[in-house]
Amino acid sequence: WSLSVQDVRKHLPRFQPANLEKNAEIFERVNAMAARKGCTPSQLALAWVHHQGSDVCPIPGTTKIENFNQNVAALSVKLTPGEMTEL
Repeated sequence: WSLSVQDVRKHLPRFQPANLEKNAEIFERVNAMAARKGCTPSQLALAWVHHQGSDVCPIPGTTKIENFNQNVAALSVKLTPGEMTEL
C-alpha cells in the first residue's frame, strides 16, 4: 500500500513509513473483526465510538444517501467487552 506523490497525507506522521506499517497492522485486525461481525470497517469504527458511553455520540459526515444508510446500520453492530478491549 502506498500513497501517490501528490497525496498530502504523505507529510502526516501517521503516514510515515514506520507508522504506516503499524497502522496497516491495525487496519488488518479491524478489517478481520469487521468481517467476523458482518459489517464494514467504517461501521465497526462508528460502533466502537457509540459504545464508549451514553455521553459520547459519533457524528459522521456524509454526502451520499448510501453512506448515510451504512452509518445508520452501524447502530446495529453490537460489541462485547472483549471486542471493545481488542479494538
